[in-house]
Amino acid sequence: MNTRTKLICIFALLATGLGFWIYCQTVTAQVNASSASIAFCNPPKVLMGYRRFMLMNHELMAEKDRIQKQVVDAQKAIKAEADDLAASGLLPDSEDYKRRRKELVKKSIQNQAFAKFSEADLPRQEQQMKEVCFRDAVGAVGKIAKQKGLVLVVQQALYVDGSLDITAEVIEQLNTDYELRR
Repeated sequence: MNTRTKLICIFALLATGLGFWIYCQTVTAQVNASSASIAFCNPPKVLMGYRRFMLMNHELMAEKDRIQKQVVDAQKAIKAEADDLAASGLLPDSEDYKRRRKELVKKSIQNQAFAKFSEADLPRQEQQMKEVCFRDAVGAVGKIAKQKGLVLVVQQALYVDGSLDITAEVIEQLNTDYELRR
């Protein structure tokens, strides 16, 4: 191989190497510029810190207590009426006794039905409350994601670096938004 051919080969190798290096730098810059930013958010912790959820939960528990008290009070009233009927001296075959006894049975059945319906309805109300608050939380996560340029927010992970956790920011955003709506 003559000198000229050697120089052309060396120049071609250098040009190819330089081109490859420039290409690698461009690709690296593009990857760095478009790297996906991710974060983590803990929904149960968000709900427990969300004032609206806490207020709705408190109201639901108060409703549960009110229903339980109403059922117990009705049971006491029915028992008192039954005791009055027993002490009335009416004969069990009398029409007045039968009418009053039938009314007591009717009240007892209505109270039991009310208790069962209310007990069955509370989980539905709780689920509805969680859905409303979760929709609020998704909106707050979206706001924070836009502000921070995040493209992915996960709610479950095997390991999360604390710097990726936006849970506290979501709680703050939710409570701020909630106060503004009130």
